[in-house]
Amino acid sequence: MRKKTTPFWVEGMSVEKRDARVSSLFAWLEQKLCTIHKPGKSPAKRTFVFVPDPPPLTFEAQTRDFEIHHLSWGVAGRAAATESLEVAAALAPVIFDLWSDSLYVLVFEADLPDDTVLERWLDDVLQSELDATPSDKMMKIPLPDYALIVFDWGDLVGEPPIE
Repeated sequence: MRKKTTPFWVEGMSVEKRDARVSSLFAWLEQKLCTIHKPGKSPAKRTFVFVPDPPPLTFEAQTRDFEIHHLSWGVAGRAAATESLEVAAALAPVIFDLWSDSLYVLVFEADLPDDTVLERWLDDVLQSELDATPSDKMMKIPLPDYALIVFDWGDLVGEPPIE
């Protein structure tokens, strides 16, 4: 029997419901990271990353007013990254309104790195999490602890956050 997924973001959703969904997203990411932590370990800095796939044509225009780092890689890869939970929470509704086929929301337990390192982290995570046959083109660099949530066609893949 297949587990039913719950639509996470629906057009016409009330502001209160949208705010609750964004809060639950970040609570769920934090919960996923906490399962990685050793007892007594204090949480490190966080880097929040939104990766739409494929990126909408209006991605940069819609996100330019936020204090975020835009990353471009490969032929068409785009991402928005920030170390601020407040900025990530404000950006999330804009990203959810823009997303196309898939959306990857990641939080790395690390400071925001330079573009080269962030690109390698994203490549490594997305290949290891989503591809059955990872590529060995580049030498792997150590990944910080991370949590990943994948959204596909408006449905949350996996367990829906508890509201």
